[in-house]
Amino acid sequence: MLPNKSQARTSRIDDISSDYSQRRAHSLTGLINETTSRNGQIENGSYGVTTAKAPSDTNGNDTKKRSRSFARPTIRSAVPNSQLITIIKRPSQSEHAGQKVELHTNHFRINFSKQTNELILYQFDFKLFIRDGLWRSCRKDERLQVLKKILEQEHFPLVWYDEGKNLYSIENLILNYEQAYQCEIKHEPTGRTNKFLFLIINLVKTYKLKHIFDFIQNKISQQPHDLIRILETLFKQTQISDMIKIKNQSYPKHQPLKDIGCGRGMALGFYQGIVLGERGPTININNIFCCFYQNYNLVEFISCYLNHDIRECGIPSKYQLIVGKILETLWLLLPRADEIGPYRFQSFHHSANGHTFNNNKNEQIVSCSHDKKNIYIIHYPNLPLIKLYHPDYTNQTCIVPMEFITVDQGQLSLEPFTTKQYAKIKKIIALHPQECYEMIQSITNEHLKNLGITVDNEMLMVPARILPQLQIKYNDVIERVQIDNRQIDLTRDFVQKIRQAMSKYAIQFNSSPIEKSDVAVPQTILAHINELKMQGCEVIIYILNQVDNDIYDVIKDFENVQT
Repeated sequence: MLPNKSQARTSRIDDISSDYSQRRAHSLTGLINETTSRNGQIENGSYGVTTAKAPSDTNGNDTKKRSRSFARPTIRSAVPNSQLITIIKRPSQSEHAGQKVELHTNHFRINFSKQTNELILYQFDFKLFIRDGLWRSCRKDERLQVLKKILEQEHFPLVWYDEGKNLYSIENLILNYEQAYQCEIKHEPTGRTNKFLFLIINLVKTYKLKHIFDFIQNKISQQPHDLIRILETLFKQTQISDMIKIKNQSYPKHQPLKDIGCGRGMALGFYQGIVLGERGPTININNIFCCFYQNYNLVEFISCYLNHDIRECGIPSKYQLIVGKILETLWLLLPRADEIGPYRFQSFHHSANGHTFNNNKNEQIVSCSHDKKNIYIIHYPNLPLIKLYHPDYTNQTCIVPMEFITVDQGQLSLEPFTTKQYAKIKKIIALHPQECYEMIQSITNEHLKNLGITVDNEMLMVPARILPQLQIKYNDVIERVQIDNRQIDLTRDFVQKIRQAMSKYAIQFNSSPIEKSDVAVPQTILAHINELKMQGCEVIIYILNQVDNDIYDVIKDFENVQT
């Protein structure tokens, strides 16, 4: 029922020219302009490019000159495209107001050796292909694996690369090295040896490292955005193969997710950026959390998602459509999957009870024939089979028991959180400072040392003063302060106005009100109810701000709680 591994692929590259040195280099102009939102989830980028003229038709039929546009992948950065960033002006040393303190800035100074300042960085276009009957382009994980092997076996100089098709070096590889390399790597799940081809296409651009310091010293007015992003890629080099990349954010692949229910978990990651400040270049790294689907077996995943064990009674009919919609968005893995890669969900099939096979003892068993050598016993034959397909091989589908399917790791979940999940997340994201510091220090790698770059172990410190809370008085009365057109102390105003409004209906509150504000969590609400009843309160008014309807229902259920 599973796909035959020897089946020919339908997606091919028909021909690859052996002489890539004759290709014309496309020149990139303009600066990448990006803006990053506060949480790092949204970035808008635009850039300008020139076009390279294509060779004219050799037959003379088309005499017009043709041009082709070339869009280079954006190198992402967490730092916005701004001019030189200045440290916030500190109070004068002669001032005595407030308390003197020194603040950690979460910035670590980057130091360059004198030889490093004179370096020239070279950017190249490259391509990687895998031999699969014909040559086809490699996937992302294959590219990282092949690049690492070729760079080691050919003894290249310091070379690093990003997630796109850009290769960087401190030497001109076009002049000093060959432009085509081959290697063989064994695919562990299948035992098959794959053949790869690595091609250096052309030299795109060169960058002088001293332009960073020229900009800081106001010798040049244009900020070297691309150069900064290339250095940021170098800082991430040792982690690139073990990270899940979401734009400029990085999450370790093999970290256990902090479970929040519904088959989802929170992962700890970070985003970093090189900042050009008055005190020189610094690296700034911030922790961030993101929600992913758990890398569970499909039976366990659906049980967690529905909060209902499906092993005995199966998937309730009223939930099959909902589960199908979720599975359509996920990548799914099979045991001993070959290089085809992850699959997509197509539909539910009838259960496995109707399929029986003879084992070596001629006994009728329910099983699934995965390959010619192995027969796997199905432990939950009452569950429906799953029909899978691969987007690149539309004619190839397979029907598999769901217990043999696993949810692929690193898949982002964008579903909203419930109130209980919010409460769990608030506890999860409370990190100890030592955890943050260790993650920041992990970016220092051998590539930086080989380039003559070091990073300070201590954060950049700036002097500051803690000033007492200000009060605005007018005629000996403390006036209200507006922040961003939003008034504060609205709860206190409501308390006063509700007492005045109720007095019109001959209802009077004799005691002073008791105000409490907290997170809308059922356990916390119940604790406050009990506490207020112990104090003899007869009327409790709840002001709900941006909460789900389930909190309203919880409060209604607590109305008759006895202490």
